Amino acid sequence: MFFKKKAPTPKATKTRAEQRAQYRKRNSKSQALEATLRVPKWEALRVELVDLSVRGACIRIAFAQDRNLKANDLVELSIGSMMRNEVRTAARVANITRDGESHIRYGLEFLNINNLYAQLDTFYARHFNRRRHVRVVPTLDRKVQVKARWSGEEVTGHVFDISQSGVGIVLSKDSSARVAEVEVLELSLKLPGMEGELSGRAKVRHRTALNQNTLLGLEFELDTPEGFARHTEALTAFVERRAAEMSQWEKGWS
Repeated sequence: MFFKKKAPTPKATKTRAEQRAQYRKRNSKSQALEATLRVPKWEALRVELVDLSVRGACIRIAFAQDRNLKANDLVELSIGSMMRNEVRTAARVANITRDGESHIRYGLEFLNINNLYAQLDTFYARHFNRRRHVRVVPTLDRKVQVKARWSGEEVTGHVFDISQSGVGIVLSKDSSARVAEVEVLELSLKLPGMEGELSGRAKVRHRTALNQNTLLGLEFELDTPEGFARHTEALTAFVERRAAEMSQWEKGWS
């Protein structure tokens, strides 16, 4: 079940995140998302979006506005930002917890992932996290080139985001059409601030059409000699460094 409760531990937040099917991304102040909850027979209610993944979300509501939801109740959640079209998705209540003396939190599990994917553009794709691990983006002033090879053929794209277990790469529509039927790719890339090139096999897990390009989500093979297991330490170091840099940027913004 999504948002499974467990007894608090000194590292409870990290442990819960690691046990979820997808790492949940906390709503940031610099790119705050707004959320609206719709419940049958109630007026639509603006709620606080605590965190989010492609599988579900956590929302926070004041007791005075609580809709008295029960586990497995069906609702609709709309998520938007500024002038962008809202992403709307059906969800069920998976978890309910009291938050202090004045608020309650609901863990929601999204019900139609295919419909949700169809609504995601480049902006929303980075908020609806698909992976088990924290993912980071390279510095915005520099694109990280990645080469993808298969059966003697090759295409070139750039890194959209990366984690310890996978990478999102952006390809032109022509390049993505060439790999439309390919399930495993041999990747090579060089991350900023790191010596040497990373290479290994990765499995294509999803394809998301963007305005002018295609976002390919790939999962690193970590259990074969041809996979990325030999680069685990380097990937972990890069992700931790970039996550720290992004956190500092976030603090400076706020």
